[in-house]
Parts: sequence; structure tokens; C-alpha cells
Amino acid sequence: MLKTAAPATLFFALLFLLLSSPRAAGSGPDPAPSPGAGKAGRAGKVTPFPEFSNSLGMSFVHVPSGNFLMGAGEFDLGVHERERPRHPVTITRDFYAGKTEVTQAQFERLMGFNPSRHKNPSSPVERVDFQDVSRFISRLNAREETASYRLPTEAEWEYFARAGTTSPYFFGDSPERLGEYAWYRENSGGRTRPVGGLSPNPWGLFDVYGNVSEMLSDWFRTDYYAESPRGDPPGPLSGSGRVLRGGSFENGVFGSRSSFRDYYPESGSEGVNGFRLVKEMEDGAGLR
Repeated sequence: MLKTAAPATLFFALLFLLLSSPRAAGSGPDPAPSPGAGKAGRAGKVTPFPEFSNSLGMSFVHVPSGNFLMGAGEFDLGVHERERPRHPVTITRDFYAGKTEVTQAQFERLMGFNPSRHKNPSSPVERVDFQDVSRFISRLNAREETASYRLPTEAEWEYFARAGTTSPYFFGDSPERLGEYAWYRENSGGRTRPVGGLSPNPWGLFDVYGNVSEMLSDWFRTDYYAESPRGDPPGPLSGSGRVLRGGSFENGVFGSRSSFRDYYPESGSEGVNGFRLVKEMEDGAGLR
């Protein structure tokens, strides 16, 4: 007659099998994180990434590589055709983005002059043209003994402006809360304001919308999105001028969206134009 195991023996045998399995023991692989999702905190919020400051006191926030949808959505309001078609883009390399727009104090310290109309050391520098910015970057790279500082591409800018979101604004579909994040036509008083005075986007970047229009490295062409490559789009080889993003203190709510595109002649220095820098990663860390 076949003898059956005692109930206690069966219980401990099953318990041993469960505890020794990879998932129960915690030795299995962790789920792959969503690219560019950042560190999820309570209530689904994204916390800022590690940052560092350079010798001019410019702070930079780490931006992870990842995928996003670039351009305006089908039902977004106030959209120009140059913001379409919406298309998938992959940012293949991590980089650092300036936590704020470059200030007048930072620009004057390196360049020896301040072209801004609305003078305030803590406000973003304005009335600069592409040549001014190129010379600033060249001097900063020499000062820091690197070649890693540059203007963002248009794709990089929209990627860190959206900060993992797909809505017209990184805070939602409606512009009702724009005044919490941006100095724009309704609250700026017709001038630039000190950087970092309002709330940042989910990745810790300030004044992404408003204050000054941020010049980028790309040439502007209305139809570029129709042929833009998916991976790290560099922008067209030529165009009507250089791309501007984010809107300024003079723009209304529709000019302060993540997908809003504008441009200026390369030699132009309008009073609403400023810039934010990015820094490429070096030696796997990007830190000096």
C-alpha cells in the first residue's frame, strides 16, 4: 500500500520551492524602465534628475535618452501647420540641459557687455544674435576646457520641454495654469523677469515657456517634419532662419506651448531672443 506524506511535510516542501524561485528570492531581472520617464514619486510625479553647476554658476539638469512624439496633436488649439505632422522621435544619448535660460550676469561675465534692453543681472540675456551666442559658447568651452557646451537641437528642446508628457502644455491641456510656470503676455508686465521665479517643469527646468524665446541650433523650414529622421533629428541643412522655441514675455497662451515653432534671421537680434545651453555627456557622467 502506497504511503502518503504527512500534511506538514508537504507544506514545508512547497514553501521551500516558492522561496527558492528567482522571482520570490528577488534575483530575477527588474522590469525595464520607460525611457525618459525619470524617477516616479508619489502621485505619479516625476522628480528632478541630478544636477551640477559650472564655473559661471550655471546649473544643469540631467536629461535621459528616450522616445517621444514631436509636434502638435490632432486636437491641439492655436496650432500652425509648421507644427505638424506629429511624428515619433528618439533621443539616443543622455545629456544635460540648462536649468534656466542664460542670465545677463553670466553673459556679461564672459563677454564683457550686456545687450539686454531690460537690465537685471538675474533676468535672461536678450537681444542677442546667433553670432553672439556662438562666441559665448566658444569662450565657455575654452574656460571649462571642454567642447561639450552647445545650443539644443529642436528635437532635444521639445523633448525636455515636454518632460514625458503629450499634452499641449507639460501641465495639461488647458492654459489656465500657465501663469504658474511662464512669464507671458498676461503677467510679464511687458518685460523679462528673473529666471527661476516660477514653478519648473516635471524635469526641473525653469522658464521653458515664456520670458525669452530660446534660440536653437536648427535651421527653420516649415515642412521639415515631413522628412525628419526618427533618431536625433539634426534639422535641415538650410532654411529661413534659426528656430525659436518656448515663446517670450510678449507671447500669448498659444505661443507658449511645447510644440510652438518660430524662427528669426540668423543675423537678427530681436529683444525677445535669448538662449539656454545643453552640455553633452563626458566620460559617461558629464561631470567635471
